Amino acid sequence: MATQSLTYLFGMVKVNNMEYKHSWLPELIIFNPVKSNLDEYVEGIYQIFIEEFINNGLYYNGERLNLKKFPMREGKEATFYHMISEGEDENNRSIDLERCARIKWPRAILASNHKDLKIWPNKRKNKKNILVWYEEQKYLIVIRVNANKKLFWTAYPVNRKHTEDKLRKEFEEYQNSIQKSLQ
Repeated sequence: MATQSLTYLFGMVKVNNMEYKHSWLPELIIFNPVKSNLDEYVEGIYQIFIEEFINNGLYYNGERLNLKKFPMREGKEATFYHMISEGEDENNRSIDLERCARIKWPRAILASNHKDLKIWPNKRKNKKNILVWYEEQKYLIVIRVNANKKLFWTAYPVNRKHTEDKLRKEFEEYQNSIQKSLQ
């Protein structure tokens, strides 16, 4: 059994007696309402976002990914809010603490070239994307592909079985199409 340290903004906590198979992933940044309020927490993870995504840049296959800056919300980039919130209506999304906690995961996953990542092109609403799915951790990264650039669009935990099933089916269809093209 491994001991994993989870970072709480404004403090630390240890979680014992839990086995973590994927210790190469960065620790989760957990909201602790005793140590901070939600606004302070969001500001803290925004500072991580600035460092991880803006100052250092985020890369996929050696290519720097752009971010969707507009529409800004409370002075923060659209990509940031899409990463930390959920909801169909872009103007009325709710902060999702599971998404927030994984703010450091996209960089690690995209840089890892891990053998368990499932990567394939996809189309949603006539938009071309590259999906990077770490199925074991139920975590999806979406990269939007435009004519002359790639945008880091969003990343989130996949918490619904029907979404998992849909992703699995899409990936299998992609794999089958590759196999057919090689015959």
